[in-house]
Amino acid sequence: MLILLAMLAAAPPVLDADPGRAALICRAAAVSGLDSLPLETSMQFAYYTMTAARALPGDEDYFHKMAAVPANSAPAAAREDAPALRALCDERFPLARRTGEVTLPPTALESDLMCAGVTTVFAGAARGYGERTGDNAPFRRLQTIAYHYQSRAAIDMTQRGITTPDAQRRALGEQIFASLDIGNAGAIADICEAQAEG
Repeated sequence: MLILLAMLAAAPPVLDADPGRAALICRAAAVSGLDSLPLETSMQFAYYTMTAARALPGDEDYFHKMAAVPANSAPAAAREDAPALRALCDERFPLARRTGEVTLPPTALESDLMCAGVTTVFAGAARGYGERTGDNAPFRRLQTIAYHYQSRAAIDMTQRGITTPDAQRRALGEQIFASLDIGNAGAIADICEAQAEG
C-alpha cells in the first residue's frame, strides 16, 4: 500500500481532457510563483481564460461566457506542479505563446472586428501592467490600434445591417473567440498594427 501511494505521489502531472478545465489549469500554472505579471504572461493568462470561456456550454456571447469563468478554480496541483504543467500547456495550447506573423480573417468585417476586439482586451491588460510598472507605452500603443479598428468595425457593421447592441456584441465576441485559433493577443495586435499602417 505504501509503495502504491508513493508511486501515485510521484506520478507526473497530466492535463484534463476537457479543453476548458485544462485551460484553467494552464492559467493557474502560468502565473504560479510570480510576484508580478509580465505583459507576455498576461497574454497567456487572457488566452487561457478565453479558451475556458469558449468551452462553456450554451450559446451565450463572449461577454457572458467570460463573466462565467471562475476567477480561481484550478486545483492546488496546478501551482505545485507548475513547471511540468507549463511544458504540457505549451504542447496543448501552443498558440498561447505564439509570436510572429499571423493571418487575419479574409473579410474586412471579420478582420476589423477581430483587431478591434483583441486589441481592446489586450489594452486592458496593458493598462494594469502600466499601473504596476509605470510603463504605459504598451497601453498607449494598443489603445491607438483599438480606436482605429473600433471605428472601422462600427462602420462595417452598420453597412451590413448589424445595428443592435446585442448583434454587435455577438459579432465582436465571435471574432475574439475566433482569434484563439490564430494566435495570442500580442501576435494579433502586431499584425493589426502593421495592417493599419500599410
